[in-house]
Amino acid sequence: FVSHRSAIEKCILKASKKYGVKVYDKAINFDHIHFVIRLSNLKSYNAWVRVLTSEIVTVLSQRTRIKLKEFFTHRPYTKIIEWGKQF
Repeated sequence: FVSHRSAIEKCILKASKKYGVKVYDKAINFDHIHFVIRLSNLKSYNAWVRVLTSEIVTVLSQRTRIKLKEFFTHRPYTKIIEWGKQF
């Protein structure tokens, strides 16, 4: 992921604007991404994460010329925290 950081950041920005997800922080690592986000509702999160993973797979497949269709087979690990100390 790191070598394709700018393309991934564009995907994140596009999906976040579309679904009203506020991204406070992100860490793009070698094989995963960490986010600190704020959601308006669970429905927007589900749509955001579905579209974002699809966009990332599409971009990485085009750039690497490797078929990554089955790359994301499960819903991402999610930890819900409260506003305040945990944040």
